[in-house]
Amino acid sequence: MEIYSDDMKSYFEMLQREIDKAYEVAKKARSQGKDPMMEIEVPQATDMAGRVESLVGPKGVAERIRALVKEYGKELASLKIVDEIIDGKFGDLGSEEALAEQAVRTSLAVLTEGIVSAPLEGIAFVKIRENFDGSKYLALYYAGPIRSSGGTAQALSVLVGDYVRKKLNLDRYKPDRDEIERYVEEVDLYHRAVSRLQYHPSADEVRLAIKNIPVEITGEATDQVEVSGYRNLPRVETNQLRGGAILVLAEGVLQKAKKLLKYIDKLDVEGWEWLREFVEAKESGKKDESNIAEEREEITVEVSRGFYYGLYERFREKIAPNKKYTKEIIGGRPLFAEPSTNGGFRLRYGRSRTSGFATWSINPTTMILVDEFLAVGTQMKTERPGKGCIVTPATTLEGPIVKLKDGSVIRVDDYERALEIKNDVVEILYLGDALVNFGDFVENNQILLPANYAEEWWIQEFVKALEDIYEVELKPFEENDEEALEEAADYIELDKDFLKSLLYDPLRIKPKVEEAIHLSRVLRIPLHPYYTLYWNTITAQELIHLQESLVNAEIEWGSFKGIKFAKSVILNDFRIKRTLELLGLPHRVENDVIHIEYPWSAALLTPLMNLEKKLEHKEFYTPIDIINEVSPIKLRDRGISWIGARMGRPEKAKERKMKPPVHVLFPIGYAGGSSRDIYKAYESGKSTTVEIAHFKCPKCGHIDIFPKCPKCGSETKILYTCPKCGYQSTDERVCPKCEIEMKPYKKYTFKVS
Repeated sequence: MEIYSDDMKSYFEMLQREIDKAYEVAKKARSQGKDPMMEIEVPQATDMAGRVESLVGPKGVAERIRALVKEYGKELASLKIVDEIIDGKFGDLGSEEALAEQAVRTSLAVLTEGIVSAPLEGIAFVKIRENFDGSKYLALYYAGPIRSSGGTAQALSVLVGDYVRKKLNLDRYKPDRDEIERYVEEVDLYHRAVSRLQYHPSADEVRLAIKNIPVEITGEATDQVEVSGYRNLPRVETNQLRGGAILVLAEGVLQKAKKLLKYIDKLDVEGWEWLREFVEAKESGKKDESNIAEEREEITVEVSRGFYYGLYERFREKIAPNKKYTKEIIGGRPLFAEPSTNGGFRLRYGRSRTSGFATWSINPTTMILVDEFLAVGTQMKTERPGKGCIVTPATTLEGPIVKLKDGSVIRVDDYERALEIKNDVVEILYLGDALVNFGDFVENNQILLPANYAEEWWIQEFVKALEDIYEVELKPFEENDEEALEEAADYIELDKDFLKSLLYDPLRIKPKVEEAIHLSRVLRIPLHPYYTLYWNTITAQELIHLQESLVNAEIEWGSFKGIKFAKSVILNDFRIKRTLELLGLPHRVENDVIHIEYPWSAALLTPLMNLEKKLEHKEFYTPIDIINEVSPIKLRDRGISWIGARMGRPEKAKERKMKPPVHVLFPIGYAGGSSRDIYKAYESGKSTTVEIAHFKCPKCGHIDIFPKCPKCGSETKILYTCPKCGYQSTDERVCPKCEIEMKPYKKYTFKVS
């Protein structure tokens, strides 16, 4: 079956040809022996099996993974490959510990599809240790990067470890009381002093898990914070927090217990019955808490203010408009937006490929519609977070909403469309997004403004709802497992290919309005931000008047999966024209008649309950608060935080060059001043000391910093040095005198000449 066109095939072939050429050039460069390694460290991989072999090995495992996945599926294949590694089908690795470590890494890499660093960097090493009764057990040592694998993979690594333990005929891990209490202390201390855990288990839950998990979850010290209670335990190598182990225990095994059970049942792993009891107890507890929470909420709603009303009050108290940037405006340099005024630059947190510190990204259509006063590199004076920035384009951001000479209102996200209508614009109602780096707020010590609702927020709520309601784990902005996609698509009645595209690129791919309404109902998530209007820009009274006026409109209705939605609205009441403009609602005007077409007709009427239920004005409630009180389709405010700006100095867009230009990267310590200028270091004639890898020639014995001997041309070996006594060896990794790990580098003093 063809999965791509001939043009696409030739494109991929061209990419491969050019990549191969680049690798050939790199090989020639490396063969000169001027780099620390003679080989290219980044191998090519064409599929999951290839990635696994390249990431963690062993050599030749890719072919077997492909065959096993085809026969058994990914999960079962991950255990079958463990059997083959332990049985020595990929060579004798020297010890049971080495076999166990390789098996765990490879199996976890298969489960995570070879796309995260967790199997390589998240697992520090695997050891076979002794219980106090003399029996042997398996210990998994985790490091901080295990976080990147996600909770499910963390939990599965423990399950894989147990499978390896059984395969090697090892006993269970048998912790004593002090070791159990050490875990209890570490979980609380990590949550309190380092980082809030997504799931903070109780002391009893930690005790239950440690007593029953058949392998030891331990690890390296990841934080400088030390425990105060259970210190200097014989089988715990450090008094500092073992962050990786805590994450695996709390956010892996305990948080993902329900998901882990599915794998336990699927793989028929024995010895985890306690986890089923834990999940059942937690589920029954949740139901009880839910009932109590509902009762409390009912009481609170009667006496509280609307959520957004309260948010705006707190916002105004803490963050006042800053007019400083509006002073000293020079003639000919426009003011783009008043301070903190609706319709200015809508704050969006993040970075594009061309933005960063003091660099905002905006939609290129905004550049066109402000008469091209803004261009790539133009400087702006800004209200916050800093005094100024330069601008760059990003097409995935929202463009302006404008009013034309004929009274129509349109959203302009397309560059070509902006060029067509720029001479017909009479008012820019909304300037569009400004993508601002979070680091700008930190660097300038500014209070973070509330985030406006956007696609990247919605997609996170979408995948979380899928996991919470249907227990399907999907990830946004990346490729997802086909089986999980199919399962999710069936649950929410959405086309699988569309779901795949939506998850991979939610900034460009958007559901139809009826699909967005359907997803909001099924998953109980807010309406997609693309179809959410600026409801809180209008007043509560204007909202009520709008609904009353629409009762007399001519409306064409449609239906989708039992959901009623408006396909078009024709309205004669011009009194609400300004309200529609402030909502940012696209519409056109013909002969003094307002035409609201699909999908904006549904975006307008769905929050208004399709006019089937009258909205009531409530004191201390914003329009969104009023809508959310009665509508099953909830809204989030996409227009809370606005930033003002004016044009700065356009000459700032001029090309800048470093003086002198930097062309070389080499460690020269503090020589050459703060800019690490090699030429300046050379001129000074001073010596400098750096830490750098050393190599020894096996033929002539010469020691240098190059992997190819500069004297005889032979290939050299890395020279390991004991940091304590200075003992050196090309073969040993542990110092025979000090019994500590030797380093593949040492201090080296030289003159830059």
